[in-house]
Amino acid sequence: MGIVKRGPATGWSGKVGNQVYSQHKDRETTVSEAPAATTIPPTELQSAVRRDCSLCSYYLPPLKEFVKVGSWAKGKPKGQTPWNEMVSYARKNAIKGEYPNQYLDFSELRITQGTMLPPQDATVQLTEKGFAFAWNPENITDEDHYTDQVMVMAYFPELKTTCSKMSCTERHRGEYLLHLDGIKRGYAAEIYIGFVTDDRSRISNSVYLGQLIW
Repeated sequence: MGIVKRGPATGWSGKVGNQVYSQHKDRETTVSEAPAATTIPPTELQSAVRRDCSLCSYYLPPLKEFVKVGSWAKGKPKGQTPWNEMVSYARKNAIKGEYPNQYLDFSELRITQGTMLPPQDATVQLTEKGFAFAWNPENITDEDHYTDQVMVMAYFPELKTTCSKMSCTERHRGEYLLHLDGIKRGYAAEIYIGFVTDDRSRISNSVYLGQLIW
């Protein structure tokens, strides 16, 4: 690996021919040769890792905008982007099974991550207009506040779409109806709820509320 001290490639990331340029945060630009193709078959461990990554690449992109808030507080101290923080957690905790039969367990997925106490006694019910959420509206700890915001999501994996609200209502209200206008009926939704402070400085782990057919 070399260091680019001057020239048109300084401060640039990308590939030219077999040269890969990388601009490092708060550091110099480096250049290295692109890895050569190999004919050696992958090991079972390598194949398992690729399968994990493939599952994350298939299922998680629809959550990306929501996770910008949901995993921000958890990832920032480690220098991780919210997306990388969620994917890292998913690979360690939500991917189940042995290669080649891995699968994503939606009940173990976290769309919000943090140290705040999560919603207590949370439930969800199907209505004609959408999903009706309910939770304990009381302040459980001294750090809780009635203005804490509620975050809800209904994720439809087969449709590769979500219906969500990042600040749908305040903790003290105890209920919220997530309207599902425009979502095709007959598909399963994986459903989550979490809390975030009004200034978004603290956030809870999400709570998985199960699956409902819309």
